[in-house]
Amino acid sequence: MIQRYDKHCETSDHHKDAALRTHYYKVTFERIWREVERWTERDQEIVVATGNKERGELSYERKGKPSLFVVISIVSTSVLETAVDITCSTEDQRISGIYRVVKEEVLHIYKHLDAHFSRSGDPTKNERTTSV
Repeated sequence: MIQRYDKHCETSDHHKDAALRTHYYKVTFERIWREVERWTERDQEIVVATGNKERGELSYERKGKPSLFVVISIVSTSVLETAVDITCSTEDQRISGIYRVVKEEVLHIYKHLDAHFSRSGDPTKNERTTSV
C-alpha cells in the first residue's frame, strides 16, 4: 500500500517484481543505443537531457502530467548480449499515488525494446530488424 506513493521506480537483476528485472538482449550495445536514440528523438513528449555513449546512459524528461525523468543504462555484457536497466522518477504527486505511472513508463520502454530485439534466454524469438 505504501509503494503506491513512491515517486521512483528502478530495475535491477534481482528485483522482487519480475517485470522490473534487468532485461538482457541478444544484440550489440550499438544496436540498442541507436534504437533508444531513434525512439527518444521521434517521441514528441520527450526532451533528451543527456546522452553519454561512453557511459552507456541516456536520460530524458517526459513532458506532461506528471513530468517524468528517466535514465536508461545500457551495458554490453558480452559481444552479442546487452543489458538494459531503467530508472524513472517524478516530483509530482497524486492523492491516489504516483508509483503506477513511473512503473508504467519503465514497462513502456521495455515493451518497445522487446518489440525490436530478442531477449537472452528466450529461444522462441528471433532478433527483429529495425530501420537505421
